[in-house]
Amino acid sequence: MLKSVAYLWKLYCDREAAPGYLQPFWNCGTAITREEIKQVLDAANFNPVEACGSHYQGNRPWHIRQIAGIVNALEKGVLFEPIRLNQDDTISDGCHRLYAHWYLNRRTIEVTYSQG
Repeated sequence: MLKSVAYLWKLYCDREAAPGYLQPFWNCGTAITREEIKQVLDAANFNPVEACGSHYQGNRPWHIRQIAGIVNALEKGVLFEPIRLNQDDTISDGCHRLYAHWYLNRRTIEVTYSQG
């Protein structure tokens, strides 16, 4: 199923910026910017897609490199599993992939809903 990137991006940013949200933006404080992602892409200093795994809370450079690695892969035509949404359309898994689609100005992203 396809969903609007703009719609999911707004839900994501609203959730992350909500007062009392425990670990906004992976505990990196503020949203990662397009400029930060572009700098990593230009320097070719991104994480390879295989590096996905543990989320390094508070490690902003790691998250930027992770997003940039996904951007690089998407630009090469690599397909990713759909992001997983909760029933209220908040993201259960796939925020880095959403970030990459946002960076690339893609209109839609493949999603699936979590069970339960």
